[in-house]
Amino acid sequence: PTDADLWVIEVSSYQATDLAVTSPVVAVTSLHPDHLDWHGSLERYYDDKLSMTSQPGARVCVASADDERLRARADQLGPNVRWVTAADADSWWEPLGLLGRHNALNAAIARAVLVEVGVPGADDDATVAAACAGFEGLPSRLRRVHSAGPVEFFDDSLATNVLPTIAALDAFEGRPLALLVGGHDRGIDYEPLAARLAARSATAPTFVLTLPTSGDRIAETVAAQPDAPPTVRCADLDEAVRVAHAWAREDGGVVLLSPAAPSFGQFADYRDRSRAFLDAARRCG
Repeated sequence: PTDADLWVIEVSSYQATDLAVTSPVVAVTSLHPDHLDWHGSLERYYDDKLSMTSQPGARVCVASADDERLRARADQLGPNVRWVTAADADSWWEPLGLLGRHNALNAAIARAVLVEVGVPGADDDATVAAACAGFEGLPSRLRRVHSAGPVEFFDDSLATNVLPTIAALDAFEGRPLALLVGGHDRGIDYEPLAARLAARSATAPTFVLTLPTSGDRIAETVAAQPDAPPTVRCADLDEAVRVAHAWAREDGGVVLLSPAAPSFGQFADYRDRSRAFLDAARRCG
């Protein structure tokens, strides 16, 4: 609508390279290697992604203090930075009903933005908690989509990078989990994900099922870890769901699609991947 009082716009790192001005309030939730095939180098990607925070028009940057990379690049975030942590949301965010500590951080950042733009009630815990209670989770973002006996299926198809997939794993701490991971290979480093999977397997049953085209590289990186969890390379998503369900139903557990990669070449988009995952899950019972 053209008569909106407030616009919230998500800007990709690609789009940021074309901007000469920015909004008064800019939020940065995290910083992690991505899109290296387009930007050309890691440092160029970071520079491009953060460029909005210091373009003409910027007044304040709301940024995650929980992110080491952002803290290390504080001098690139403009002259006025409002640092936010997940702990800032502890007293009011639970009514959102979202999984994962990362969503507490997202909620805290969103609230800080509302305060900065002067939305009435944004500085009051009770008002914000009441607003949270009316929120519905969005498709393809760590949502429970099906169950078959003791097995629960969670769709996180929009996790197209390592960082959100690690966050999704952390949301199921202690539970048996089969991770479906892989997609279009952009050349990012999967070592942090492999290390987290190995650490997780020491405390809870963990099974990794990789998908083309980055699946082979992910499988090799996971296998190189000490105490690596079992890993199977699958030809497609349907096979991965079948194998994951057979494993998870032994003790009950989670089948999680969190690809850490885009869907290019395999599906029309992340929504198409979500639909394929749900269809395969329903065939399990």
